Amino acid sequence: MSIISIRNLVKSYGRGQEKQVILKGISLDIENNTFVSILGRSGSGKTTLLNTISTLDKFDSGQIFIDGFDVHKIPEKTLNLLRNRYIGFVFQDFNLIEDISILDNVALPLTINGYSLKEARKLAAFALKEVELHQFIKLKPNELSGGQKQRVAIARSIVNGQKIILCDEPTGALDDYTSLSILELLKKLTKDRTIIMVTHDEEYAKKYSDRIIVLSDGDVIYDSDESVQADFEEVKQNKLKLTKKFSLLHLIRVAQVSFGFNDKQLKKALNTIVNSAIIFLLSATIIYYVNKYIGMYFVNFTNSTVMNAFTESRNISSESLSVYMIYGVIYTYLLFSFLSFLFIFNMLIHEKRKDIAVMKAFGASHSMISKIMIIKTFEAGLSIIKNLALRLFVLLVIINGIDTLTYVFKADYGLFLKNIWEVIVNIFISLFKEVPGTIGVNIWYLLITYILIVFILVLESIISSIFMNRKNTIRVLARE
Repeated sequence: MSIISIRNLVKSYGRGQEKQVILKGISLDIENNTFVSILGRSGSGKTTLLNTISTLDKFDSGQIFIDGFDVHKIPEKTLNLLRNRYIGFVFQDFNLIEDISILDNVALPLTINGYSLKEARKLAAFALKEVELHQFIKLKPNELSGGQKQRVAIARSIVNGQKIILCDEPTGALDDYTSLSILELLKKLTKDRTIIMVTHDEEYAKKYSDRIIVLSDGDVIYDSDESVQADFEEVKQNKLKLTKKFSLLHLIRVAQVSFGFNDKQLKKALNTIVNSAIIFLLSATIIYYVNKYIGMYFVNFTNSTVMNAFTESRNISSESLSVYMIYGVIYTYLLFSFLSFLFIFNMLIHEKRKDIAVMKAFGASHSMISKIMIIKTFEAGLSIIKNLALRLFVLLVIINGIDTLTYVFKADYGLFLKNIWEVIVNIFISLFKEVPGTIGVNIWYLLITYILIVFILVLESIISSIFMNRKNTIRVLARE
């Protein structure tokens, strides 16, 4: 029985006079449990044919049946489900998610399919054992060789029981010895799966394939199994039932084994912002105490027509003006820092396009991607708040309690600890009202700033995921 049936498939790119027909009415039947190699020169249409079979690329006319399911008639949500259940991908450039372990890379299709995290990781470990990598499950992709990465990709392509494995030049980035081991592994998998491999290497194709198809200018010019091509059977059409809508728990599971924003670049940017904020606050404290004890110079500076008008309009004294200026410096810097961080985060989201494309290839819907982006963005936002809140709290204790340090030099440690406790209490009180005689940052203002920044980050992540359509997915997954 045919696992894939193609009828009069036509695919073109461009419009009007620039329109170029890539596939010109191809018809094929591909049987279960076979190793099929597709050969042809660059531009012959072999990768386009693979993309249309994968359901990632749309076609102009014709029909593609996968195990009896008419791809053209299936709604987008059901098509994602079909791709998740039936199709695995092995790419030339591996396309593994670098942020997570190889175990979670392999578990990804299972979590998308609704498995619990525990079940998904257990089955992923079995799949990695099948490709002889079970001893490396805790490693990340950048700790593996090229051949090992490709074995991880193969494990990911079979872990969900996928019946079809689509391989786009799977040995293109490997040496000859490693290539042979990968092809041997793929050959073993044909006992219960169908392998379709696009390749330029005719020698490998002849050695490992059960069937060779050669394309030229968008048409089949050679098929080693002429009997299948000559006598097309009627395709029995099946229907695929939609699963229930994704629950929050399901989304959290997928989020745990998908991409993250824990990049070194992000951490470096965050640390720079936090450390710079600390420096500014310390500088503001120094300015405050210098003005407190040597305030004559500052008072003379502020004793001008403009400054007097400002202090009168705000009903503040010249001495208090220094505190307001310090607040202005702090908040202006924090706003500038967060805008800079937003720019960096924007770049990081665009760098995650490949990971998003991988998730879509393995059946994640557009809606699921958008929601996971929101979850991941909130995680990053909470990380910002946690880092800044902890450091700022310690800093405010030091700043507000600087006078108490004199008790240390007098060796009155009990009074010193008492004063430190009073400082801590005063900081919490300052959440609601300003404490006279202290300098601090209004934490409510800071929290509002953080929430606004996180909200902007969430909007940015949603917009980025919206523009990751099927065509962009193919472009991102394609080899350079």
